[in-house]
Amino acid sequence: MTSTILITGTSSGFVLGRVTFPFVGIYGASKMAIEALTDSIRLEVSQLGVDVVEVQPGAYPTSLYASIQRPADGDITKSYGEVGQIPDAIYKTFTSMLQGKDAPKPHDIAEAVARLVGQAKGSRAARTVVGTSFGADKINADIAPVQKAVVDGLGLGHLEALA
Repeated sequence: MTSTILITGTSSGFVLGRVTFPFVGIYGASKMAIEALTDSIRLEVSQLGVDVVEVQPGAYPTSLYASIQRPADGDITKSYGEVGQIPDAIYKTFTSMLQGKDAPKPHDIAEAVARLVGQAKGSRAARTVVGTSFGADKINADIAPVQKAVVDGLGLGHLEALA
């Protein structure tokens, strides 16, 4: 029997749907929205035999970091004191994390997707963290029973199993 699978996620920073970093709130909010949408769709299409899973990459070298908008007027940034320096410090931290011999390799994400596709229908984890989790794996484990209790409480527990 063929298996239909829908995999959600992005190339980098998807753990921001679970763990929030300062000064990337809008980006993190977009990842949190994908979390909610993925969970909802998983339940909505389970009885159609569609396996919906999510890949949650940590930080990977993508154009996101290179395209971060910088203030046009450095004097304004300086006027904020130490707080004004935090975005640059975060940028430098991630830039150094994404360079060098131990830098994460985007190919790891493709391999995770390939493993998910190769697994049997109904056996795939709802979420797969790839790379540095920043604690998202623990949050996933902590939230899963709460989500299940909510769905069960609505009398919809049968939607958690694929048809």
